[in-house]
Amino acid sequence: MEQPNGNFADTIARQFFIDVWHVALFSRLVNSCDAQLAAIAAKGLKEVRYHQRFSRGWLERLGNGTDLSNRKMQQAVDNLWRFTGELFLADEVELSLVEQGIAVDPRELQAEWQSAVHTALLDSGLQIPQEAAFRSGGNRGCTVNISARCWRRCSICSVRIPDCSGK
Repeated sequence: MEQPNGNFADTIARQFFIDVWHVALFSRLVNSCDAQLAAIAAKGLKEVRYHQRFSRGWLERLGNGTDLSNRKMQQAVDNLWRFTGELFLADEVELSLVEQGIAVDPRELQAEWQSAVHTALLDSGLQIPQEAAFRSGGNRGCTVNISARCWRRCSICSVRIPDCSGK
């Protein structure tokens, strides 16, 4: 979900999406068979819950605020929505750690994430985006649509991204 900073609504939407995901993830990692990871998750869970309350508070204030703040918040949610599917993708390494009882399968977080996000959006006077498709590849180091920004900043820009379709 690494995107340009944009305006405050963009920052809040991105942060809220990640915060909800972190709470779901850390809530499960406390049961990891790796004692150190479980302890870190238990301590971190307090922090990510705080961050989720903070970002949700701003989501609600902006969504239920003025017409302008609502439009900006809705636009931010709509613009970032297509990237949220990446939060629930798992690679071979993650799945191996899941099999060992160390990690959490990110696909198991999706229903909880969607429920929490949908509730918060509706409570904030915002619409749930209907776009089902999402871009992928960022979690594998694949980046799309960087050429315009890159060419404005430097005279030589050579980016090779193997095994990336740029969808």
